[in-house]
Amino acid sequence: MRVVSLLAVLSLFVATTPVVGQVVETDPDPPRTDQSVTIFFNADEGTGGLEDHNGEVYAHTGISTDQNPDEEWKCVKNHWPTSDQFTGNRDDTQLTQVDQNRYKLEIDDIRAYYQDTSTECSLGSDEEIETMNFVFRNADGSKEGKAEGGADIFVEVVDVSGQGPFVEVSITNPTGSPPLYPFMVATDTTVSVSVSADTANVDSLSEVRLFMDDSQVASTSSNSLSHDLTMDAPSRFDVRAEAEAASGDSTIIDSVRTFFVRTPDVVDADRPSGVQDGINYNSDGSVTLSLFTSTRDGTPSKEFVYAIGDFSDWEIDDQYFMKREQTSNGAHWWITIDNLNSGQQYAYQYFVDGELRIGDPFSHKVLSPQDQFLDGDALGFEGGIKPYPGDKTENLVSVLEPGQDDFNFSAFDPPDHDELVVYELLLRDFLERNSYQTLTDTLDYLDRLGVNAIELMPVSNFGGNESWGYNPNFHMALDKAYGPPEDLKQFVEDAHNRGIAVILDVVYNHATGQSPLVQLYGPSDANPWLNVPPSTPFSVFNQLNHANPFVRHYMDRANTYWLEEFNVDGFRFDLTKGFISGQPSDPNGFQQRRVDNLKRATDHIWDNVDSEAHVIFEHFVPSEAQVLAPYRADETGGIMFWNNMNEPYNQVSMGFEENSDLSNTYYENRGLDVPNYVTYMESHDEQWMMYRNREFGNSSNGYDVTELPTALNRQKLAGALFFTAPGPRMMWQFGELGYGYGDNGEQCLRQADCPPSAPGRTAPKPIRWDYRDPEQSPNRVRLYNTWSALIDLRNNHEVFSSSETEVSLAGSGNEKGRRIELQHPTMDAVVIGNFGMTERALTAKFPSTGAWYDYFTGKRITIESEEQDATIPMAPGEFHVFTSEPVSTPEAGLVPYDAAAPPPASPSDLEATPNVGAGVVSLSWSASAASDVTGYQIYRGSGANFDTTGTRIATVDSSTTTLTDSTVSQAVAYYRVVARDNDGMRSPATAARRGLLRPETISVSASRSFGEGREKSDYRLVALPGQVSRELGDTFEGEAGDAWQAYWDDGSDQDYLVKFDGSSTFDLQAGRRRAGRWR
Repeated sequence: MRVVSLLAVLSLFVATTPVVGQVVETDPDPPRTDQSVTIFFNADEGTGGLEDHNGEVYAHTGISTDQNPDEEWKCVKNHWPTSDQFTGNRDDTQLTQVDQNRYKLEIDDIRAYYQDTSTECSLGSDEEIETMNFVFRNADGSKEGKAEGGADIFVEVVDVSGQGPFVEVSITNPTGSPPLYPFMVATDTTVSVSVSADTANVDSLSEVRLFMDDSQVASTSSNSLSHDLTMDAPSRFDVRAEAEAASGDSTIIDSVRTFFVRTPDVVDADRPSGVQDGINYNSDGSVTLSLFTSTRDGTPSKEFVYAIGDFSDWEIDDQYFMKREQTSNGAHWWITIDNLNSGQQYAYQYFVDGELRIGDPFSHKVLSPQDQFLDGDALGFEGGIKPYPGDKTENLVSVLEPGQDDFNFSAFDPPDHDELVVYELLLRDFLERNSYQTLTDTLDYLDRLGVNAIELMPVSNFGGNESWGYNPNFHMALDKAYGPPEDLKQFVEDAHNRGIAVILDVVYNHATGQSPLVQLYGPSDANPWLNVPPSTPFSVFNQLNHANPFVRHYMDRANTYWLEEFNVDGFRFDLTKGFISGQPSDPNGFQQRRVDNLKRATDHIWDNVDSEAHVIFEHFVPSEAQVLAPYRADETGGIMFWNNMNEPYNQVSMGFEENSDLSNTYYENRGLDVPNYVTYMESHDEQWMMYRNREFGNSSNGYDVTELPTALNRQKLAGALFFTAPGPRMMWQFGELGYGYGDNGEQCLRQADCPPSAPGRTAPKPIRWDYRDPEQSPNRVRLYNTWSALIDLRNNHEVFSSSETEVSLAGSGNEKGRRIELQHPTMDAVVIGNFGMTERALTAKFPSTGAWYDYFTGKRITIESEEQDATIPMAPGEFHVFTSEPVSTPEAGLVPYDAAAPPPASPSDLEATPNVGAGVVSLSWSASAASDVTGYQIYRGSGANFDTTGTRIATVDSSTTTLTDSTVSQAVAYYRVVARDNDGMRSPATAARRGLLRPETISVSASRSFGEGREKSDYRLVALPGQVSRELGDTFEGEAGDAWQAYWDDGSDQDYLVKFDGSSTFDLQAGRRRAGRWR
């Protein structure tokens, strides 16, 4: 709109830029300050932060005017809950829910609404509102809905409250939103075109005019007009409306343009031979596109489809109107496009019924508005990432590229089920530069650890380019967040060259609202491809209907694509409990239809693509696992299942008995005859064990699991009881470095455990490669090396993985211990660990006698028959892995324990016979019952309770059971004897025996002076040697008081000497200064 003098000049309002994402819509559009307005918020658009939110939604809102800086908010209502200005949620900012993800906010008067007295804001009479600004949130601000890329939402406003003249013309019928969604008809139609004009602060409305293809066809001096337009041939009809008003000497003209489309008639024709839905690259360089739409109640559900894209300059062009091949259950819309350049990328969409712009469900690359935030060069995209055509269209956009080169993969034989040691990995949180290229460069780290499979969390296209990946929208498109397809292929190739398989986590339970499968028919029960409501309470987003033939075909195509195009070795299927239609009464119980669906999908993989592909289900329906796990096991190994053992292993690592039964770590204990439970202590869904160790670990007498060194050692114990059990194993990234808790609890997954400062469950987590630094984190590096040594032992010795291994597992009880016994034709093994808080004597139960080897110390021990059921004293957290054959020993110092073996039986019947005259003590004992005793150690102490840390006075061989101690000097000595065997183990010590040496006579020189004896000087105290306790009357000759008197000094000033009579018992100890006698 412009004001001109004398000469009328047109000011055209042409809608050339679409409102991408439609996060907010308004009625009217645009809103005017002299009219009420309704704001509609679509929670599943933009960032989608409030998608499927269950609770209140509020607007955090303000305005921008022509007198405040750009994008600076003014007159803010409903401050953020964490701000100092927040005083509570305002009722007039709460939205009303009108649909699952659609809310509305009604404002009667825009200027009055934002000048509410509580905002302490006023607008000048000449100050015009330019935009209303919004961020939508839940009550406490923990969730928010914003525009694409996290931007604030700005809604342009027409402010007519000022003094300037205003004219606005609009085409009110037929409705349309050009250029993206013009009014379109598929048959000959006569349509009434209606035009209206609004004015403010003008003298008069002069004229309203209507033009068709630049020719005036109608006019009026009133504020509205109508004209019948005949659309009887395929064509584009360009329409322009003008409104002219007078204001003083000025003429004001407003203009608006639009266009209508009469589509061509649909041509029914079969697709060329071999064409399938999606992109078909032809040998002549052309491309054939095909889109399937389903019937609804036996009738076609869509009327027409255009291909739009770079090849049409995004125009709705009859040249790209698609043909139709009708089938019994729907239609395939198809077109062959020529004149495409080899190696050039073309963005495209399908424009369906003039109402919907969608990408190709089968496309392999997708563009989104969030791509602008990716660093294409750093991620390895040659020439950068193709820009999203935000000025041309909306919704996700597919990409085709003729002339792509094939990747030449090497042959690879993946590990068998029972050999698998899987490393689950989320690229986003694993590497600072989280690209496939960098991951390839990091393979050395994983190779040294010893894993033989890497499971990548979902890499198919997901919303926002930053996520765990469980929000898929295009199941066959590689998300660009981690790099181009060529780099993923190179990663797979390099992993294979190291003997490492690559498994993809795939998500076929559901799709987000950005998926064409959802958009074509909406998220309702009218959509044949969705299960509405979902079949299980665990479903998220929009559950796919796995009873529908097209959904089955779609999933089969996706599986085929990933296996063939990227040469991956199998899949972990997320949430397979949802692979059933309808609403079963017991979704956790056995459902034959679900079993059939899963068998069918697996059969397609094994029969049509790769008979060796690993198939792993996240299922958690034990009754169905019993049926599915052995399915075709003789041919393919069968179907594997996730086996969550997080709680029992974490209870062991924390040192708690409750819920610490490890029995189910072994697949046969869960009822399977085939090794098809993929057992894990941690996964992306579970709290890190180290977090709970540090936050909730047990403690006793100074042994504290919450202390970092102890917590890391407890992870070694858990690893020893985990990696040595047969059956597939899986670990979650950085568990080998003791990830979890961090510095202040920021490494936390389960929000109920986490401090407020911790990132959300699926939010990015700190990446701590400094944990791998031996100088900064030596204890963490030792944990890595310990787990690596355990995996190496497993990888190189069948006893720890083979389905032929006989397993006996004491998963509970056993006096705070856990024990695994393994017997295999090649070797036997025993693993034992003390998860208690105090030292325990644990029973090893060696299955055979002879030589055994302590893995971490390299020590050879010999087990005799009487030692097989003997106990081994073990410190808290101590563990040992014993093998019946010698194996390569890992580096020293990984575990803080010495070699262990059952100690020999103690000697018995120890006697100590003193010879006072000779000043010696003769010892004798009965030999230990153990047959491998190599000798005895004799210890002497000064008290009955001394232990064998005292003085060892002699060592004798196993044939000797006597000893004469001629080095004793004290009057009383105590002795204990310990047996030592050929393993260097010591028996418990015998009970202490006393040897008493005292003189036959005592020579004392003393002067006798009896009398009153009241002064200290009247007495001389003479010390007696030795340690004697006997009646005084038996000690001295003569009568007490006549021949002798005895006293003792109690140390007091008053009664400094106490006299004994003849019946007193007198304890005389060597060196005692307070006892003596007079004679």
